[in-house]
Amino acid sequence: MNMTVNFTIAALLIPYALVVIFVGVFAFFNIHHLVHYGATTRLSYAVTMTFLIGVTCILFLTWQQLGGVNWSQAMSLTPSLSGFSLPDAPNPSQP
Repeated sequence: MNMTVNFTIAALLIPYALVVIFVGVFAFFNIHHLVHYGATTRLSYAVTMTFLIGVTCILFLTWQQLGGVNWSQAMSLTPSLSGFSLPDAPNPSQP
């Protein structure tokens, strides 16, 4: 009996979306606290803008890199029971 576990790469978008949501909520609370409870100095505004620019750059670069992925590609978590085969490897059982 050969059991395989196959899924598409698109299933990896679910944990990624959870991380993006977590970062978004964290960023919202961070900005809220910096604006309402932080000192209103140039340094606090610089820290806030640096944080926003950093998050924006990370999201943009991630979007660019994920754009070229074939999300319908299937992945298998279980290897074949017959073992792995290398087409160019010599077979020691043949003379």
